Amino acid sequence: MASPTNTLTLPVLFRPLYTDSGSSTELLYADAVVNIESRSVDSVRSSLAKEFAIDLQAQARIIARDFNRYPPLPFFLPEPTRADGGRVYVPLKMRKPRVARDRVYGYIDLAYIDRPEPGGKGSSLLYLTTGESFELFCSFSTARASISLGRDVANRYLRPAPAEEDQVIQAAHILLKRLNRIETYLEHLTRI
Repeated sequence: MASPTNTLTLPVLFRPLYTDSGSSTELLYADAVVNIESRSVDSVRSSLAKEFAIDLQAQARIIARDFNRYPPLPFFLPEPTRADGGRVYVPLKMRKPRVARDRVYGYIDLAYIDRPEPGGKGSSLLYLTTGESFELFCSFSTARASISLGRDVANRYLRPAPAEEDQVIQAAHILLKRLNRIETYLEHLTRI
């Protein structure tokens, strides 16, 4: 992972993976490059948050409160220079646990989710805009609900930087308000 200003280096998806060295994380990037990190999903998630100076616990409390939902919750990384205002990573169950307290949730960038589809009993498929597909170990309705919550989070918390035209209009609006105040003040002075 690199600087948040280089959006191509942020993963499209990261999910838990078993390797010979234990629990690792598979990271998929937009250009279809896959990297395996010997860190846990939680560690990768924390690293992403640190790059953007995000407090994940505080963010989760706010999302839980505002949407009346419980973990696992999406998390977002604001990037005002992006057209969509940033990224939302949606948690989806991407493997079955082997032991108690095993990490099973991976995170997918909402912008790269094409669609979920029903799979077998208790499973579904997730298609990405990059062409890849992944088996999910949750029902189709659960996958759809998680993606919908991700969209709601994006709509509520991520706002792109205003376009140049909008900035000019806002500046003109502020200027007109101030000129009106000055005019009112001058009228008040002429009456004295």
